[in-house]
Amino acid sequence: MRSRTLIALLAGACVTAGAADATSIRLRTERASVAPEGRSADRPSSHPSITPAGTVVAFDSAATNLAPDANGPVRDVFTRDLRTGRTTLVSQGLDGAGGDGPSEFPVVAGKATPIVFTSRATNLVPGDTNGARDIFARSGGGPIVRVSVTSRGGQPNGASYEPDVSRDGRRIVFTSVADDLVPGDSNGVEDVFVRDLVAQTTRRVSVRTGGASPRGRSRAPAISPDGRWVSFESTAADLVKRDTNRDPDVFLADLITGRIRRVSVSSREVQQNRAVAPGFVTVSDVSRDGRFVTWDSDATNLVRGDLNRDTDVFVRDVGRGRTSLVSRAVNGRQADNDAYFPSISGDGRYVAFSSFAGNLFPGDRPGEDVFVHDRRLRASVLLTVTARGRPRPAETVRQLLRRPSFSEGARRVAFTSTAALSNGEQDRVEDVFVRATDPPAGRVLSGPSGTIRTRRPRYRVTADDPAARFVCRLDGRRAYFCPRRGRLPRLTRGRHRFSIRAGGPGMLFDRTASVLRFRVRR
Repeated sequence: MRSRTLIALLAGACVTAGAADATSIRLRTERASVAPEGRSADRPSSHPSITPAGTVVAFDSAATNLAPDANGPVRDVFTRDLRTGRTTLVSQGLDGAGGDGPSEFPVVAGKATPIVFTSRATNLVPGDTNGARDIFARSGGGPIVRVSVTSRGGQPNGASYEPDVSRDGRRIVFTSVADDLVPGDSNGVEDVFVRDLVAQTTRRVSVRTGGASPRGRSRAPAISPDGRWVSFESTAADLVKRDTNRDPDVFLADLITGRIRRVSVSSREVQQNRAVAPGFVTVSDVSRDGRFVTWDSDATNLVRGDLNRDTDVFVRDVGRGRTSLVSRAVNGRQADNDAYFPSISGDGRYVAFSSFAGNLFPGDRPGEDVFVHDRRLRASVLLTVTARGRPRPAETVRQLLRRPSFSEGARRVAFTSTAALSNGEQDRVEDVFVRATDPPAGRVLSGPSGTIRTRRPRYRVTADDPAARFVCRLDGRRAYFCPRRGRLPRLTRGRHRFSIRAGGPGMLFDRTASVLRFRVRR
């Protein structure tokens, strides 16, 4: 993404012309679950997945008016082309019939790659007689194929769910309770599998060294965009050595070497002392090259100073062996409520998650919201705002447990909400929204430069979006939200560096800061 940076204030010069804020504002939030002619969906929609280019979003919906739909309010999978406004039914039965069971949880890797989803329908492919949930894939207008099958094409004897797909659409990971997808599956619990659509092979990912079955369930996989790495949760204590915490952990599997390592550990390799609460599953995600893994956890010993006793979102830098907490505000404070369901960008810079916290961004209203954390800037941005960047109306459902999905570089983020966020929206059912997050264009109008005498110099900044907010940092101190015009903190004698970045509700902060360098005279 080309960053629209702040114009640096040069020594002895400032911008004076055209300094007023823009009077118009870009509408950044659009509704994807919308019927023809802009009509509202007549039933809820959820579980969005957006392509890396941010042009197509897949989701499931019980709505009957999004596209020609022969099975009524049974949940189906749809795609929405955000450029053309066309909505297409994906989970269509044989000979154009409606699916005879619900289809849900779609994932999409690119416009030219398959839409992968879970379905209980028995009429999507011929010979589906196992009476269980299966994983399916469909490319464009082509036929639907069943993914959860053996290497010989046989159907499994148990349910399969929780799919994810590589960037090229070749490899699909999923969870299954079936014990006949691969030979030697003897543990009688859920396992993680990967299907190679090109080689037409199915293999088990969650295995001990040598291929033996682990003594514990494994589920909730995520595959890296390059298709080599798979993260997943497991209760098995025999996947790696010295696993003694008796809690579910997050593991990272290398599909080339077969090596599995545990990543839910501290920077000192201390195993986590708690996982997410029973009844919930740990959600993880992995970056393009397998270097970064994110997950949610109730652990209090993964980083120093974790005192909030809430579910937090962590990131493990596998290459450097470092673990950090990302569900925190610009000022470094931890979330004051649960944060969960993370997704990570391909380069590992951005982590999106949901949270009930009210202290991650100024003006956040009570309830569950979606945030994006920039790991380089150490700043979290509130995404669930209206099209104009204003605080969202109250949700009609207290707990949506939604997982956000974002395009490359976090330029567009897809999520669900029951609040009216898009322009002119009237319904209050759960809808799928897409938020454009590119930073506002900011400018420094005045500020300290050269050599000054005052200990509290003034500054003034502006941006082309009235909803913009600014993050300031003085020297090496902690960053903070600063007003458009104000005074710097009290300065000592000597040289100083004051940086300002434009961002705001529903907008990422600029990657490049405006830096004011000056000297306070003795």
